[in-house]
Parts: sequence; C-alpha cells; structure tokens
Amino acid sequence: MAGDILDEGGRVWFAIFSSAAGRETASRRVHTLQDNSRNSGPRVPFTRCAAPDRGAPRCDGARPRLACQWIRRTVSLNTAPDAQPLLVALRGMPGVGKSLLAQCLGRELGWPVLDKDDIKDVLYGRTDADDELAYDVLFRVVRRQLQLHLSVLCDSPLLYPSLFALAARTAAEANGLLVVLDCALADEAEHRRRIEARGIGDRPAAWGVSDWGSLVAYRERTEQHANYPLDVPFYSVDLRQPLATAVREATAWLRSLAPPSA
Repeated sequence: MAGDILDEGGRVWFAIFSSAAGRETASRRVHTLQDNSRNSGPRVPFTRCAAPDRGAPRCDGARPRLACQWIRRTVSLNTAPDAQPLLVALRGMPGVGKSLLAQCLGRELGWPVLDKDDIKDVLYGRTDADDELAYDVLFRVVRRQLQLHLSVLCDSPLLYPSLFALAARTAAEANGLLVVLDCALADEAEHRRRIEARGIGDRPAAWGVSDWGSLVAYRERTEQHANYPLDVPFYSVDLRQPLATAVREATAWLRSLAPPSA
C-alpha cells in the first residue's frame, strides 16, 4: 500500500494511490489493526473506517492526532514526517539495468516507481511529441507524489540537461530533494547481451532500443549531452556487480538521506 496520512480540519485521511481494490484492502488493514489492538494494549479512540465507493477512506475520531500517531507506529510509511521526500532519478543508457534496479529498490523501500516508458507506450503513435509529453506527464505525477510526502523512484534515461532541469524544478516546487542514481555498465559484452535479450523478451516497444545497432545509434545521438555535471547528491552504481549488492548499497545510501518513518 502506498499512502500517507494527513490531518485536515480534525479528520484523518488516507491518500491511497492504487485501484479501488487497493483502497478496499487498505481499509480492511486498518480494521484488522484496530481489532488486534484490543488484545495488545490500550485502545486509541478511533472510529471504524468504512471505505466509500469513491475517494479515499475517511476516519473520523474525537482525537485524530492520537489516531494518526497510532497508525504511524503500526503501519510502515514511506518517509519520516520530518524528512524531505526524495525524487530519486535514475540516469543511464538503455539496457544497463536501471529498470530492474528501480523495481528492486521500490520493493525494498516501499516507494512508488514511475517509468517514463509506461507513459510513452500509451502516447506512441498518437502524437509527434510523444517523448516530450511522456516526460511532462511523468514529472507531473512525480510532483503529486512529492506533495503528498511520498518519496518516489523515477525511471528514465535522463540523458539531457533539460530533463535534469525539469526534474530539479519538479522537486523544488514540491519541497522535495532531487537525488540521482547514476547507472553505468562498464562491460560492453554484457551490455550487448542485455540489449539483445530485450529484443526477444516481453513486449519490446516499437519505439525502443531493442538491438545493439539501435543502442549504438542512440548513444551517438546522446553522448555529447549525457555526461552533464550533477549539482545534487548522487550515487554511482556499477551494474556489473550482482544485483543484490547494487540494491543493498543504493538502499543504504537512500535511507541515509530519507530515513523511513519509525
């Protein structure tokens, strides 16, 4: 469950970012936690939730701040309330392993993962500006997560300074902290193997880089821009190493910047 708890006008709200089924599951989780609390300690005054058909489940109680504190102790939340949410942007060539790293980090940290390619899949063929629009939509959604105090992992090549500037502006507007995982794969033979595996794997995108020739052409188009200096906290990840090692080290670095809620 991705969510945060907000205290607005004496009410505790859950902001749930998933399907209706996810909201229903979240509500059942709250019921279970409250029922269990009857047998595990003093019960916090807290009115039972009923998930409406639309919108986020609402909990009304006489002492909402105590309820909020109780749930924060019981449910693992995305980011500590006194820490800035992180916009974690991955940078690197296609095929080095950014997406797999982002997915593993998202599971490890409980942070949403937003992939620019998911958006471009929808826009491709409908507009001549599909790539530009995909980034605009991506960072609009990222901004919303940051405004709700959710740290977020942003999966895209980010090889142009203008895109980095867009990420930085998005973080600043939402009072978040932009950090970069700078991903590389220094083994060209392994890089080629991964690119060619893309071409025979699940759903190669019609517009994507799915063979070595297209990767070489992509690299020639972008390499003069790709190594722009970073003026934000960044961590270099060599994806030649075992994935478990890369995930463990990147997780430790990110947790040092945004400790999870206690």
